[in-house]
Amino acid sequence: MAAAGLRARVTGRIGGLALAFDLEVSAGPLAVVGPNGAGKTSLLLMLLGVLRPESGSIELGEHVLFDPARGVDLPVEGRELGYVPQDYALFPHLSVRQNIEFALQCRAGLAPDEVEQRTGQALAELKLTALGERRVTALSGGEKQRVALARALSVRPRALLLDEPLAAFDIAARRQTRAFLADYLGKLELPTIVVTHDAADARALGARIAVLEAGRIVQAGSWAELEARPASAFVAEFVAEFVQA
Repeated sequence: MAAAGLRARVTGRIGGLALAFDLEVSAGPLAVVGPNGAGKTSLLLMLLGVLRPESGSIELGEHVLFDPARGVDLPVEGRELGYVPQDYALFPHLSVRQNIEFALQCRAGLAPDEVEQRTGQALAELKLTALGERRVTALSGGEKQRVALARALSVRPRALLLDEPLAAFDIAARRQTRAFLADYLGKLELPTIVVTHDAADARALGARIAVLEAGRIVQAGSWAELEARPASAFVAEFVAEFVQA
């Protein structure tokens, strides 16, 4: 069964940038694109609970994550969101297995045998079982990404957030990892937001694309819709970037 959707209508301010986000993500990935300084990472941090919006609401299915009018502002650990940061934030002194176990051990109420079972499932799902005892410093970029995904998914989140998941890859590795990620996220059936600055990544990873400019979503739709009717000069340039590549 597909997961319940993630809905956010929030406003806020980061420095001199006024933010006003209105988006809804059902099962599957939504690619969020925009120029530097548009507020892409701020959006993720508001959803996570790291940054507090000034007003609005964030809901995940029937669960309210943030709504000051109702006195609700759940902490990061209470939002049931999986997060993969741009640098993956893996512990270099731990093995692949231990990185995943750490996330599960931070969850209250999980018995050691359940931690072991979930770790094994996460390793198998991301095809990491053979690498379980290897230190993450010995992994390739694509392998590190899969470990970060396995760790985020091992806690069984109700939605997934990825911040520039392919930014660190060279061209050849980017194509290969993009194909894996597009296939995997498409089958996952979790509400997923993928922040990216790359047109090819957005086209491959997001059935829907939301374009963020100056703290606001100026257009959302399929790639074909953005290409046919760009709502701004940036959208037109962004689409043309892929065509010219």
